Formats: sequence, structure tokens, C-alpha cells
Amino acid sequence: MACDIYLHCPQCGSQSLVFPAGFDSSNGYDGVTCGGCGRALTDEDVTVQGEQTINNVVDDMLNNGWMRE
Repeated sequence: MACDIYLHCPQCGSQSLVFPAGFDSSNGYDGVTCGGCGRALTDEDVTVQGEQTINNVVDDMLNNGWMRE
């Protein structure tokens, strides 16, 4: 099962992010900033948002009877 993770600024909530030239997420999120307030996005911000998304997906699956006989 796949799900999309939409990143947002933890400070202002904007999904408008500015990526540096040559950005590659496998190298971390250094240089990524919020297009709304200018806050720098950290690797921890991305990890927390990913964990929240995964937890929500699993909760939805369990609440909707996934894997019930």
C-alpha cells in the first residue's frame, strides 16, 4: 500500500517549499526553506511528518476493519 506524504512548514503550515538547485532528498533536506515564512526545513521535520502520516494511515486501516475475518 502506498500513500503520499505532503510536507508543510511546521511553523506556518504552508506547503510552498523552496528547494535548492540540485536538491536530492537522499542527501537530507538541508537548504529547503518555507516559501511562506522562510523557516528552514530540517530532516527531523520531515521524519516527524512522515511518522504522523504513517500513523494516520495505520489508524484508518484498523478503524475500517482492515484484516478482519
